[in-house]
Amino acid sequence: MLAFDTCHWRFVRRRYFPSKSAISILAVTIALCGRATAKGAETVPGPVAQLAAAIDEHIEAAWRIEGITPAPRADDAEFFRRIYLDLLGRIPSVGEVRSFLADTDPLKRLRIVDRILESPAYFTHATVQWRNRLIPPVNADFQTRFQLPRFDAWLRERLVLRTANDQLVKELLALPVKANAPASAADLFYRARDAAPENLAAAASRVFLGVRLECAQCHDHPFSHWNRDEFWSLAAFFAGARGDRFGPLFEDTVVRTIAIPDAGRSVEARFLDGQRPEWSDKSQPQQVLATWITARENPYFARAAVNRVWADLMGRGIVDPPDDFDAANLPSHPELLDKLANEFAAHGYDVNFLIRAITASRVYQLTSAQTDSRQSDPRWFARHAVRRLTADQLFDSLLQAAGQDEEGSFRERELRVDSPRLRLRELFDQQGESTAGSQATILQALAMMNGELVDSATSGNRCATLTAVTEAPFFTDAERIETLFLAALSRPPRAPEVQRLIAHVESSTNRDRSDSESRSAAFADVFWALLNSSEFAVNH
Repeated sequence: MLAFDTCHWRFVRRRYFPSKSAISILAVTIALCGRATAKGAETVPGPVAQLAAAIDEHIEAAWRIEGITPAPRADDAEFFRRIYLDLLGRIPSVGEVRSFLADTDPLKRLRIVDRILESPAYFTHATVQWRNRLIPPVNADFQTRFQLPRFDAWLRERLVLRTANDQLVKELLALPVKANAPASAADLFYRARDAAPENLAAAASRVFLGVRLECAQCHDHPFSHWNRDEFWSLAAFFAGARGDRFGPLFEDTVVRTIAIPDAGRSVEARFLDGQRPEWSDKSQPQQVLATWITARENPYFARAAVNRVWADLMGRGIVDPPDDFDAANLPSHPELLDKLANEFAAHGYDVNFLIRAITASRVYQLTSAQTDSRQSDPRWFARHAVRRLTADQLFDSLLQAAGQDEEGSFRERELRVDSPRLRLRELFDQQGESTAGSQATILQALAMMNGELVDSATSGNRCATLTAVTEAPFFTDAERIETLFLAALSRPPRAPEVQRLIAHVESSTNRDRSDSESRSAAFADVFWALLNSSEFAVNH
């Protein structure tokens, strides 16, 4: 039987127990105490285990050369919180944490990854990740956001069907060739960049090849070998994009050259490796480009894709930043990068295969606590990178900790300028920068201390978690504090923490309140402190 968590209970409570009765409090408490486990996949597949071992072999060889002692293995609580944040974009529920910590199966870490990768919540999170990568201007452009539901539905369907990474790219770049054709999946990718050839060339090279080519748009790249003609030769593949901002987009397949602005000359479409395409009468330039981008012999595509997955899971790319493959920015572990790229291609560009292998490795499962000074250099992956939660991770984790649901439909949440999620994104988004090692701003700290979300999460009459914890008659104070720790930090409290917090609760009697009100306020204070701790704000 699957763990009965707060999400399941909220549905039951609203349908069968609309009032806050003793029965509802008991049921929520049972959800918070759930210890049931769910058995998943059998054992880790051979190719996954082999690639995980190869990852460790390459990283450990670098440790030996550099004389680095790596951090020890993360405990179950740290690993479990990390895997949920990485693959689901939120912290786990209390019931999920209790279930995992109580599970004695030695393969439980592998099996939880398998279960997550088959869950609807994973597809939802992966859809948002892919969409944000493919259409970064989405948060600022209302016209683009308006089309998100259709694009997300298409993207989610591809992820559920396990569409290979190369096929996904081909569909994203392929515009229809007729003006009256129905809108394609590529529409939003093009519209988000105004269907401008120069914008599309810069985006395609960054997203699919990991190459920052845009600096060569107006002049030869000052720090790399890319020149202006190479930039515009790539842009020429998109020169046939036609259509206005609101009507359907299509491709004029005859157009295969583009004029370089203010240069008095034109260039023909050519790949970044300098080769000319082999054209036929039926060739569609954007499909020709997509075929070259995803070809096995392309030196960039597979390496850029695996480097991005590695960066998502490890906090830093083997090439870092992940979209800056260049002779002046060499990979920290070139043989490992090639191994990952070759295996990725050999397994049909299956991203989930990569995720399983990386998360099964010793390297991924290291603790983030630094135990040796040589672990501080992030290039060697000698401890897990500490990263601040993204805006969406923070928002969803606050809701999870409090046992609350997000209000409104998807369209309302994404299109309303004043929606809580969009306001938090505006305040916490890193504008594409890595969250590893970044510091919170004053405004971000104030939002956590006094903002609407945290206030709601620590209000006894609005927070299902606090209500269950404070009103359950069979909980001791130590068990109440443990439950709040599991809800916020996904770990049991340490003995000194329990002692200090029990002392706080016991000394909280207020002359103007009843003992019950004072104790409830004291536990709300504890929960507020946990949600405002640096431990909650990072992945650790």
